[in-house]
Amino acid sequence: MSMNHQALAQDRLDAKALAACANKAQQLQLGSGELHQRLDMLASRRRTLLAGSEAIGDGASPELTAARRQHDHTVVAFNADIATVRRDIQALNQVKAEYDRDCSGRPYRRADLDAMPASAREAMRGGLANVQVPYLDPALQPLP
Repeated sequence: MSMNHQALAQDRLDAKALAACANKAQQLQLGSGELHQRLDMLASRRRTLLAGSEAIGDGASPELTAARRQHDHTVVAFNADIATVRRDIQALNQVKAEYDRDCSGRPYRRADLDAMPASAREAMRGGLANVQVPYLDPALQPLP
């Protein structure tokens, strides 16, 4: 075996590594779309909460105090959701880094791909060309 063939064989993904790569590709393909939807929903909720803050104002009536208290609880829940999405984005970016390091551009045996379940084969064939892992927009920050 020539030196070039030996290097290629060592760099080739075996069936187990190929399955792990397919799993990562599926996570990225599904997770990125889901996170983009969650970010859109959070942006909408943020606008609604900011409008609610303005509507409540600084009055001291019992109704306004109760409304402010309820609003504050809603803001706390929103901020917790922002923190969860931030962690989920970081986790998905970690999966992408692992995919780039362990899978991207690596050859594999066609027979190993053909032996995988259809969803895994499609994930590997689709790759990450249409996957855009989201980031947390600086404008989408927790509310005070």
